[in-house]
Amino acid sequence: MAEDTPIIALLTERPLMDRFDNILGEWHELFMKKHKGYGPSAADELGLAGQWADLSRKIRHLGAWAWDGGPPPAVESPREILMDLIGHAFLAIDMIDRDVPRLGVRGERS
Repeated sequence: MAEDTPIIALLTERPLMDRFDNILGEWHELFMKKHKGYGPSAADELGLAGQWADLSRKIRHLGAWAWDGGPPPAVESPREILMDLIGHAFLAIDMIDRDVPRLGVRGERS
């Protein structure tokens, strides 16, 4: 397909879907490995607001690299951070689906 092909056309291409399947499989393995030994997180303590905090923290790690052309983050590669973002997004979606309380502006759960 040409470089100017609309993204929606690319999303229906089987080779791209195969790559997505591979990435999701790799993500699942990484997610299970990394989160096996983790204790409580901000999301556990603060509900959905804590999950947003986890997402924001990961995005900040990418900021200088992605926007300013700075060096990649020291602790995790940009690719690993993006994989973590997938996990945090899935967790946030699950919390929304389960109506997990979120911490309000004044600290009350809603």
